[in-house]
Amino acid sequence: MGIRKKKMWEFEDFYFETIPSTQDWAKENFSSFAKDKISCVIAEEQTKGRGSFQKSWFSPKDQNIYATFYLQVPKNTKDITSLGLVLSLTVCKTLQKEHVSAKIKWPNDIQVQRKKMGGILMEISQREDFLDVFLGIGINVNMEKELLERIGQPATSLFIETGHLWDKSKLLKELKKAFLEDFIWFCEKGFAPFHKSYLSFLNYQKEKITCKSGNQTYQGILQTVTPEGKLVLELENGSKKELLSAEIFSF
Repeated sequence: MGIRKKKMWEFEDFYFETIPSTQDWAKENFSSFAKDKISCVIAEEQTKGRGSFQKSWFSPKDQNIYATFYLQVPKNTKDITSLGLVLSLTVCKTLQKEHVSAKIKWPNDIQVQRKKMGGILMEISQREDFLDVFLGIGINVNMEKELLERIGQPATSLFIETGHLWDKSKLLKELKKAFLEDFIWFCEKGFAPFHKSYLSFLNYQKEKITCKSGNQTYQGILQTVTPEGKLVLELENGSKKELLSAEIFSF
């Protein structure tokens, strides 16, 4: 089965005032979602929000964007593990149009001035000939300094960076529109058409970093990200290490 034509894809929203986690709700209820649409689970508040690497995601009410995109794609969809990178790029390009200079900390964190503004949580499950893809997205929109300080790492919000409140619904609408276009292109060509643009938004290039992959910790120079979405690290002995998944946790 080939990918559906662009005109057939559209979003179907599921809205909640309060929910434990948009990601978990989507994973618990996806069997009832329309498979010819991108389902979007949206919440004003999460009581058990999740981020990457089993971390919690601080989700105060009426402040930010908390959403999960669910979509079903054929099992052989090219570079599917890089779709989270594409969504992080979509976010940065959308914010750039709003005059916010966002960058990406590989693989999927959104930063401004090297402070965390958002992130993408991607999870995939296989079912018969299809893949069920869950893309959690969190963006700090209208959080003030006092709440940001509770995150436990350098963090910022659109409000802090621009000095004005944002319309969360309007921003999410723009993100959905932009992602739909990028998703169709990704399904046709994989990650390669996004590679150059992704690198233009990538933080810490040619800098020494420390990162953890599974039980292994590596130190080296971040050289690049491959057209397949892998991080290329130049180790202290001069050898190159490619990582498909890792957490950059110190610089």
